[in-house]
Amino acid sequence: GGGIHAGATVTITVDASEISGNRASIGGGWYAQAEGTLTDSTISGNTAELNGGGVYLRGGSFKVNSGALASNSAFGGAGGGIFNAGGELTIDNAMIRSNSAGNSGGGIFGQDGSADLSNTDLLDNSAVLSGGGLANLSGPVFIDGGDVRGNDAGIFGGGIYSREGDLTVSNVVLDGNTAQVIGGAIFDGEGRLLLTASTISANSAGLGGGVNIGGAGFLNAGTVSISTVAIIDNEASSGGGMSIYGSDLIVNAATLAGNEAATGGAIFQYGGELSAENTTFSSNAAGFGGAVEARGGVSLRHVTILNTTINPRPRQKGGPVIQAAISGTGSFLLANSVIAATSGQAGRGEPMLAPELTESGGFLVHELLKGSPLIDAGAPEFCNQIDQRGVPRDMDCDIGAVEFFEQVVFRSSFERAEEELE
Repeated sequence: GGGIHAGATVTITVDASEISGNRASIGGGWYAQAEGTLTDSTISGNTAELNGGGVYLRGGSFKVNSGALASNSAFGGAGGGIFNAGGELTIDNAMIRSNSAGNSGGGIFGQDGSADLSNTDLLDNSAVLSGGGLANLSGPVFIDGGDVRGNDAGIFGGGIYSREGDLTVSNVVLDGNTAQVIGGAIFDGEGRLLLTASTISANSAGLGGGVNIGGAGFLNAGTVSISTVAIIDNEASSGGGMSIYGSDLIVNAATLAGNEAATGGAIFQYGGELSAENTTFSSNAAGFGGAVEARGGVSLRHVTILNTTINPRPRQKGGPVIQAAISGTGSFLLANSVIAATSGQAGRGEPMLAPELTESGGFLVHELLKGSPLIDAGAPEFCNQIDQRGVPRDMDCDIGAVEFFEQVVFRSSFERAEEELE
């Protein structure tokens, strides 16, 4: 506790203050064992030789309200901004920025505790090993709102690394994060990720440019659920948008567009079952499996695959767009879906999507154009109640991630009269 040391019976509240330039072996700025609250304050420029450059929490609880932890360092350990060892960490409307760790968790590191982040930004943090923005070895993590941008990790999880425990991410933008090996935005080791209402864009890694589930010694049979999500312009050698190993993956009401990889432009799957419904794949690119490279069971319902670039090779099982090398008891199902205008093979129809992604309802989507054959072409048994944007769907819903609604322009009698005079 270079700046503050609070023992097991001490409760400390810091309001409208700054804790900066301190140094200790553990907890460069603040060492807390009981209860601590930081409100409208900044912890910056502190250094820990081991863990917790800004804050070291040992049990107890620690709350950050409208504050910032910036440019703190744990150069010999983990948790450049915060190290949470078995405590309850709550952060609301705060910024965790430009912190660094010699091991893992450039911004935040957690083990055997819990973390609840709301409307909090993790920006430009870095870790030599895992979790540039946040690394969690065990215990639940909830992130609702905020940005995870520009974080970097030397091996796993440029934005977020989760080894064990439930990871819930909603209403978050994960953009421009980098992992040198696996999981540009998110690495989830045990397949316990719930990802909703978020955008994953312009992230990069060797495997899983946007999101990676399993691999690296983790080969689990969990179930990962992703819904109302945009996965856009991510890049990797395998699984430009996502790579998944061993777990089942459920994708619903999502847009995967502009992702690139050598194999599996949007998704690379090894083992487990891949199920995608009410989803749009557009302009993804890969040498094999422009949209999906699947080595397990695949089920696609109400899916649109458009303008997917591939490098076709003869006699590949499942065709060049969906490279379905299915083994064991794997199966392949394509229902009420459209594969069209694929570079490398002749297109068989035009789904009439807007050529560019547009923001609608806070999400990047490919809108349907008037007259699209996808309108009202869905089977009722596959129709969600809402689309990717949260817009209610008709009973005869549209195929893909979003529902078409024609805009009606009302003009006054004065405006109509002016047009007639012209």
